[in-house]
Amino acid sequence: MRKILSFTLLVVITLIFAESYAAYHLSTVGYKTSVLVSNMSEEKAYFRVLAFNCYGKKLWQDTYSAQAYSTVSIDLAEFIPSADENWGLLLIECDQLLHISVLYQDESFGLLNVDHVIEPVQSSEDAKYYWYAAGYLVKDNSSIGLVMMNPNKDEVSISIWICNSNGETVDEFSGSIEPFAAVFLDLLDHVKDDVGVVDIQVDLPIIIGVEHYEEGEIWTIDNIVDWYTITEW
Repeated sequence: MRKILSFTLLVVITLIFAESYAAYHLSTVGYKTSVLVSNMSEEKAYFRVLAFNCYGKKLWQDTYSAQAYSTVSIDLAEFIPSADENWGLLLIECDQLLHISVLYQDESFGLLNVDHVIEPVQSSEDAKYYWYAAGYLVKDNSSIGLVMMNPNKDEVSISIWICNSNGETVDEFSGSIEPFAAVFLDLLDHVKDDVGVVDIQVDLPIIIGVEHYEEGEIWTIDNIVDWYTITEW
């Protein structure tokens, strides 16, 4: 009992000083997500994994340990049932350096792609606003959907501008994202046969999952974890 209490206390203390790594998980019918969490430090690492649905409801969490430079494989499908609302934020909290590989799979066709998250969610004391961008291609049979996720305990205010290839704003809107929740933006609803960029302003750091579609099917998924600039006003 004393050893169990000591271990639990060590994990709790470790996670108090943890940083948050974040990615998009897709656990809807027909798709699943796995992660490979690698400890890139010379010390044993304890880390906690939490998955949320699109409404910010916690679906599952667990705590793991990894020896120096070892890797832990986690198949979310073992813990999260497939459901229409089971997509959104995946958080990994740790006080050591991690490298995270996110594997997205179509249950019928196999592996879609592997994306890599190499740094925790970044914040700045000087920032009033954080700016993110995602380029898009909506042409022929190709399109893009953006999943914007809030990894914070507070609500995020968000403003979005969709710009076409000429630099013109074709649509803009604003709103908010609840803690740990996610919102989806289908570029097909706003742009036809063009390329461009989506400019995003938020008052707290976010994570963006980019879904690439070919002929209506998800082809690849990428994570945007970095802002391109901050403003103090």
